[in-house]
Amino acid sequence: MKVSVGKISPVSALDFERVEHFFGCALGEELLLFYGQYNGAILSLNELSGKLRGAIGINAFVPIDKVIGVIERFPFAKNFLPIAWAEGGNYIVINLSDGQIYFVDHELDEGYIKVASNLGDFLDKLVPSEPLTSLPEGVTVGNVWVDPDFLKRVQSGEFD
Repeated sequence: MKVSVGKISPVSALDFERVEHFFGCALGEELLLFYGQYNGAILSLNELSGKLRGAIGINAFVPIDKVIGVIERFPFAKNFLPIAWAEGGNYIVINLSDGQIYFVDHELDEGYIKVASNLGDFLDKLVPSEPLTSLPEGVTVGNVWVDPDFLKRVQSGEFD
C-alpha cells in the first residue's frame, strides 16, 4: 500500500468469531491478515486508482469489532462485509463469496461498483492524493453527513 496508515486498533479472536457467526462462514486467511495489519486504521489522503466514475477516497478501515454494527445501520447485499469507510458516507466492501472488492454508493439502490479483484489488488490501488483547496467553479456543498464513530475518532485526536 502506498498511503500512510495511522493508529491500528487491537484485534481479538472473539471479534472474528462474532463476525464469522454472523455471516455463517469463516473469514479466510486473507481477511485475517488484513485485519491483523490494518484493523481500524486511519489513512492519509488517498484515492483509488483505476477506471472509476471519479476519485474515490478512503477515510479509514472498519475495525472488525464494528462490522456488525455497520451492517445493522446499512442494508448491504447478502455476503458483503464492509471493510472501509469511503468519502461521502459510502463504503468499500468485500464479497465473501468470491473475495472481490466493491465501492458501495449509499445513495443508489444498485450502487455496487467493482474496484478490485481481491484485497491485495485493492490495497495496491490506494494512492496518495492532494487535499482539495477549493471547489470547482459552480459547485456548492449543501449538506454533509459524517459517520458518528468516525467523528468521535477525529474529535479524540486520533489523527494528530
